[in-house]
Amino acid sequence: MLKNPTIRSSLIAVTLLFACAEVDERGVVSQEKTGPLDQNGAEEPPIGLTEPPIDLISPIDTGFDDRDAGSFGRADMFTNEGIDLDVVDPQDMEQSPPPDSEDLGLAPITPCAVSEVVGECVHVDDCDGESIPGYCPGPAVIQCCVDEISAPTVSCSVNGEAGECVLVSTCQGTAVPGYCPGDSMIQCCLEGDVSLPPGDQCLESASWDLMPRPNEGLYEEQGDLGCPMGMARVSGYCVDRFEASLVERLMNGSERSWSPFFNPGTRDVYAVSLRYGVPQGYMSGTQAQRACQASGKRLCTDQEWLRACSGPSSYVFPYGDTREWGVCHDARAQHPAISYFGTSDDSIWSMLSNPCINQQPDSLTSNDQHQGYVSDEGVYHMVGGLHEWTSDPSGTFRGGFYADTTRNGVGCAYRTTAHNVEHSDYSTGFRCCADAR
Repeated sequence: MLKNPTIRSSLIAVTLLFACAEVDERGVVSQEKTGPLDQNGAEEPPIGLTEPPIDLISPIDTGFDDRDAGSFGRADMFTNEGIDLDVVDPQDMEQSPPPDSEDLGLAPITPCAVSEVVGECVHVDDCDGESIPGYCPGPAVIQCCVDEISAPTVSCSVNGEAGECVLVSTCQGTAVPGYCPGDSMIQCCLEGDVSLPPGDQCLESASWDLMPRPNEGLYEEQGDLGCPMGMARVSGYCVDRFEASLVERLMNGSERSWSPFFNPGTRDVYAVSLRYGVPQGYMSGTQAQRACQASGKRLCTDQEWLRACSGPSSYVFPYGDTREWGVCHDARAQHPAISYFGTSDDSIWSMLSNPCINQQPDSLTSNDQHQGYVSDEGVYHMVGGLHEWTSDPSGTFRGGFYADTTRNGVGCAYRTTAHNVEHSDYSTGFRCCADAR
């Protein structure tokens, strides 16, 4: 029988930890560490990776896979060296108090909020309520778990039509963005099928409060090894996994999400790559370059962009050599400017900066749509979606957009050179590149 209480409690802890790992219904087991050691013999973090904005992981590295981040302490912190396991008295173990959560290395739950409903960041398999993606740092399987999403009753008015601010999913009439406080899930719900003239959310001069902001509360994912947040590693350099969105820095040092439907002008903005975000349109090449540089990145060269699009096999499309209609966001039936203005008159082509062109149904979508549209190296939406500026000083954007991916080339070969780097319209977006570390 072990008389030393310290050894006995340590043995109990390791027994419980290994038992948890063995019976986990998801089949999760601990992983052996293989990273380099620093001068004190401690494991160094992988080069080039940064921590998420809010720590989901215990100060004691878990040693388990992503879905269990923060759920268990590292089992190999204990050893059984010099202990004969056969001499442990079961009765003695039963009388010992169970270890507390600190002994087990349990991490505190990270809080989150969706439309003012407070929840917890947990693995989607562990949520008994509704899992909402994009509101928690860490891997995509860590989502905000809430019991019920509801919105406070707030009156609103759109061009004289009275309504209430509600969740878009609960509106039985016409939901109009830009007239309610809170995130973009809350919109002004008008009774019936209402046809409205352009409102404030369609004015280029609209205040930030009236701009639809679908990217509020979203985080970038961890980058590939040696790459910044939100980036995939491609042939020795890094590329944004998704078309870029913007965050604005204010004079007081705070930050806020910028609407993807409005040109940022000369505001201090930087680029982010968000799986559940709506990508930023209305960008000039100069603005795109500046936003990438503000994130410690740069616009991709033409060669880098083409390599990331076609992949190591030099495909015509990111997913292969044969077009599969509907896999990419590239098949809108009618030109969005014609459908928005209701005419094909030549006058509309001078109004392509209108913020509501990309707010129509079947126009610009969030990055989590069309998930089959991905290269072998994990880069999404390089054909269709939005045109993407490259670093060509003469002015080049590539890949086509959601209504045209054939006029100026096929697949990854699509290229537009008709505009200089100061041009912008609803269809022009970008993504960033960076040197791998």
